Parts: sequence; structure tokens; C-alpha cells
Amino acid sequence: MSSAAVRSVSASPPSKRCGKAICEYTVRAAEKLRQEKQMAKRICIFMRTNRFNQAEPQYMPSVSAELPFPANDTRDFVEAAMRLLRASW
Repeated sequence: MSSAAVRSVSASPPSKRCGKAICEYTVRAAEKLRQEKQMAKRICIFMRTNRFNQAEPQYMPSVSAELPFPANDTRDFVEAAMRLLRASW
């Protein structure tokens, strides 16, 4: 996924912009799992501030979580991704 959605300048808080981008990416990832008839039990999200803007503080969190059971349901992964985002921001 391109990180262009996260890079765009917006008046909304960073966690909201990241949340939208992570949610969209997670939906596509779950679709791919279903297309390949696969399941996953772990999700990892990572973010990065604009590394070319040295005037701003640099932030690069990475967090992961294990689902209670293997899944390919979008809802399970989006819920876990949003929980991870809230925990990391």
C-alpha cells in the first residue's frame, strides 16, 4: 500500500489519518487472505512520520497482536488493527 494517504496534509489528528489508512490497508489484506483461501492469526501495524521533515519529531511505532484464532474476516482484523493503533499512539 502506498503511504500517500498518511502523508497528506490534513487538519485531522495524526491518529485519525493513520486510522483511515490502516483500516483501508487491513480491508485489502483480509480480501487477499480470502482470495487465497488463507487465514492468519497475527497482525502487525507500523507507522512512520515523514523522515524527510527533520524539523518534526520522528516517530516509528510498530506493534503486533495475536488473534484468539486464525481468521480471514475483515472485521476481526480491523478491530485488532484499531486497538493496536490506539495502543501505539
